[in-house]
Amino acid sequence: SSAFKSLQRSTLVVSNHLSICDIVFLLALAEDPITFIAKKETANMPFIGKCLKAIDGYFLDRGDPKQAVRLFMKIGKAMKEKRMTLVVYPEGTRLKDPFSEVGEFHAGTFKLLEWGKADLLPVAGFGSFRPLSKSEHESSFPVELHALKLVPCEESKGKNTVELAAEARNEIESEVA
Repeated sequence: SSAFKSLQRSTLVVSNHLSICDIVFLLALAEDPITFIAKKETANMPFIGKCLKAIDGYFLDRGDPKQAVRLFMKIGKAMKEKRMTLVVYPEGTRLKDPFSEVGEFHAGTFKLLEWGKADLLPVAGFGSFRPLSKSEHESSFPVELHALKLVPCEESKGKNTVELAAEARNEIESEVA
């Protein structure tokens, strides 16, 4: 949690996505306000949808690329205007097999670094699927979230979004392994 407390300016947090519980665990760790981008269907989920609405979460229509660009531009503007910590799961979906490799990251997510003049904080997670497991044995193992090295905005300048996505994914995958 200390990694979230020390953020000095707008930060894009990117993480692998294993369970709907990922959102709950990051909310619990954050000492300062954070928000999320989630698929629009999440807004209708009984608990998580209400939580995301309460923290002014953003809902993305993955079937409408124009809406996605408008939403990202809006978020980028908001990140420039005030310090904001925004969490995104750039795989775009939860992994069905938590023991598989981290999925490919959508490079467009990383436009927010430029548009929001934001730092990048990769977070590697593992075990968030366990609280929902039907196995008593499995639910007794811990959930792990590791904040990796913060990448200041200045360091991401000059890199394209494909490079940034690959670097973040590789760091997260290395930590998960």
